[in-house]
Amino acid sequence: MASLRFSVTFLFFSLWVVEAHTSRKLISTKEQEVQNNSHLLKDGEFEDPTLYMFFKINDLKKGTKLPIYFNKNDLRKVPPLLTRQEADLIPFTKSKLDFLLNHFSISKDSPQAKAMKETLVRCNYKAIEGEYKFCGTSLESMLDLAKKTIASNADLKVMTTKVMVPSQHTINYALHNYTFAEAPKELVGIKMLGCHRMPYPYVVYYCHGHKSGTKVFEVNLVTDDGKHRVVGPAVCHMNTSMWNVDHEAFKVLKIEPRSAPVCHFFPLDNIVWVFEDSEPLWRAFAVGYFIGDAPHMGSIHATVNRIWTAPGVKGKIDVQFIDKNTVLFRIDNEALRNRVIKRRYWHISDVGSEKASLQSESVREVGDSQEVDMKVYERSLGMSKGKSGYVDIDLKYGGRVGI
Repeated sequence: MASLRFSVTFLFFSLWVVEAHTSRKLISTKEQEVQNNSHLLKDGEFEDPTLYMFFKINDLKKGTKLPIYFNKNDLRKVPPLLTRQEADLIPFTKSKLDFLLNHFSISKDSPQAKAMKETLVRCNYKAIEGEYKFCGTSLESMLDLAKKTIASNADLKVMTTKVMVPSQHTINYALHNYTFAEAPKELVGIKMLGCHRMPYPYVVYYCHGHKSGTKVFEVNLVTDDGKHRVVGPAVCHMNTSMWNVDHEAFKVLKIEPRSAPVCHFFPLDNIVWVFEDSEPLWRAFAVGYFIGDAPHMGSIHATVNRIWTAPGVKGKIDVQFIDKNTVLFRIDNEALRNRVIKRRYWHISDVGSEKASLQSESVREVGDSQEVDMKVYERSLGMSKGKSGYVDIDLKYGGRVGI
């Protein structure tokens, strides 16, 4: 914990050590380039460039170009970071707003007072169903609340957005068109908390996350001139049905409110806590055993995605070979996964006179210990190739079944 506290303290310092300018001048793009990339910048499209943080989940692929504004706060305007002892001596509730305004010598009718009030109100909102949320008034309290909120025994790491340039003096935090330099990497089997710095006389972070329905990615972006490279986290909220219909993301992305996933990058002064948690990942897998060599992976993938889905029960199914007789299915949709296993027997097709039988088990049912589970998963990373062929499939918990 001591080393983690040191690294995060250094992170806080490095987030603010560079003074930056935050130009709001929008850039122009060649007309043909705009036609080919509908998300590219157009002069004056949005008055506030900080809105250029949202994107659609279909944009998550190598070569996609997006306008993004990675703003940086002026070092002279960054409030102090208090210790836990200092922060705990100061009340943090809307009912004490008058006392706080007097304590910090802030006029009651000033913009600063309004911002303080909004922060206190937001930090005291109750979490909605399936949501984690809290406000950290010090580094120590944020660490402790993060661990307590998600899981006290989970492995914890911190992620931030970083601008990679040859020299700090060449950084320009204005609005740029960025391209995904490589395919974004999804972090599976994790939980996350995004922490956003709030307007307040000292550093306060509003942290929130969701128990499900969130995908986290590591991204690598580069500007058109290649001078700015940005690496860091991005998140996609897969279920926006409970969002405010006036949420700015719907307007920026030009989508019907609550109708589609919304993704966003993180400003440079935000922090993302990532918690390693394998339990949901294991639940998503089923291990299939073929009698005889398994068909080609592409054939299995196409077939199960066609016949296992049903109206109202949709979800992508991924396939990985463990060895020539064993296949690992990842079925994230719980209802679909339960439907597939409950039916147990699936007739897919015949090839010539040969047939194959496949049965599957929940990964949690394989062996008697977590150690065996891990071996099964690690073996799946080998992606060994199977032979093409036949496809009668039996699905059940337990021992092998013939046909």
